[in-house]
Amino acid sequence: MNIGELIKEARLKKGLKQIKVANYLEVDLSTLSKIERGTRTLQPKYFKKLSKILGIPESQIQSIFLTDSIVKQYGDNPYILNALKRASAIIKQIQ
Repeated sequence: MNIGELIKEARLKKGLKQIKVANYLEVDLSTLSKIERGTRTLQPKYFKKLSKILGIPESQIQSIFLTDSIVKQYGDNPYILNALKRASAIIKQIQ
């Protein structure tokens, strides 16, 4: 599931129309529609508001957003899995 699918699914579960969510985020309806379709990238400044209106933990939104970003930028790189394993080990040491 990508970030757009998550937003659309949560919005529909709550019975919210796109216009209500778009107004809450203070974005155009077309912007939200494009985010849900995956043709526009969600900006991190909307994570908190989306979490609140859709009832999704902000950590879940951030995790899926980061996953989408990595896949979009590096998904076709044959070395990405090794790089992610190394990055994971380094991050574990830092935290």
